[in-house]
Amino acid sequence: MDMDTSSERFSLTVSNYVKYRPSYPLEMISILKNDCHLNHESVVADIGSGTGIFTGLLLDHARCVYAIEPNLEMRQAAEKRFAQHARFRSVIGSAEQTTLAADSTDIITVATAFHWFNPDRTKTEFLRILKSPGWVFLVWNVRDLKDALMRDYE
Repeated sequence: MDMDTSSERFSLTVSNYVKYRPSYPLEMISILKNDCHLNHESVVADIGSGTGIFTGLLLDHARCVYAIEPNLEMRQAAEKRFAQHARFRSVIGSAEQTTLAADSTDIITVATAFHWFNPDRTKTEFLRILKSPGWVFLVWNVRDLKDALMRDYE
């Protein structure tokens, strides 16, 4: 996310994200381990990390997880949640400007946030921070439209 008003739009919904936003299947970690070589030496950048829903799944499987988030309130929720976790690093940044060093990241993850990014600037930044060979792992929670509540929500 660019650090502008679009990154601030979630400030008033942080408590709802913490209470109600669903997590992601634990099978995602198996995919990251098997296909992207996630291991206890990996440095991961979770971009657009929000309140840390996906970040939390990664922490026990990597050397370090940088949670890159431009929104202050979202970032503070993650910082509170993971205050005691030694592998968690909170970073004020965006997909287009992570502030991470060049060639510093083994895996980049983005969980239900990529649609907010500027694709060209994000690609440039991801190529800058990603070691070679590296991985970019994009995931989304998809709503089950068979459910009446989800149909009405859509």
